[in-house]
Amino acid sequence: MALSVTKTTNSLDNMLQEKSPTDLKIINRQTLAAMGVSESDAARLLSNNSFSPTSTTAFVLNLQSLKGVANRAAFVHSAAEQSSSEQDALFCVLSSALMRKIHAEKPLARIVMLGDFPVCIAQDGTVVLALQWDYAAWTSAAATFTAQVEELRQQSGGKGVLVALSGDASPRLRQELKTRHFTLRDHVSPGPLK
Repeated sequence: MALSVTKTTNSLDNMLQEKSPTDLKIINRQTLAAMGVSESDAARLLSNNSFSPTSTTAFVLNLQSLKGVANRAAFVHSAAEQSSSEQDALFCVLSSALMRKIHAEKPLARIVMLGDFPVCIAQDGTVVLALQWDYAAWTSAAATFTAQVEELRQQSGGKGVLVALSGDASPRLRQELKTRHFTLRDHVSPGPLK
């Protein structure tokens, strides 16, 4: 897993050092097309000012590393359409990096969108939430989303739900997930609030 993460990081660093923004745009467009992303969604992502050349390239490389994962284009479509700030772009970059990390140890089969949020289905049918948050708490929105995830779990064969959180979870969130028999892994990719 560490080798895969290092390889992607090295690829990004090398590309940023060796390629111009125009070159990066061309490479990203070709990579997106190879993943089945429509030309209009690729153009929308590449012209979205919320994404810098660096964040666009990181996002594309993260998705490219999800070899064999179906429907990556849906995540790109949502990122291109819904990202209206640097924070939105950062969410997409860091969530895709977390997916990449999970995929290295628990192979993913496809991405589905619950609203504008990407959710993965592993090859064994497990629903995988890659949540890039420093601190996650139980809220009414979390309760609604959890119900949608449970419905998706039932549709995907009932294999379970893995919540992979980059940071920490509140005690209430831990309890609510435990009650629903969701598996929580926190600090999967800790950020500044380790």
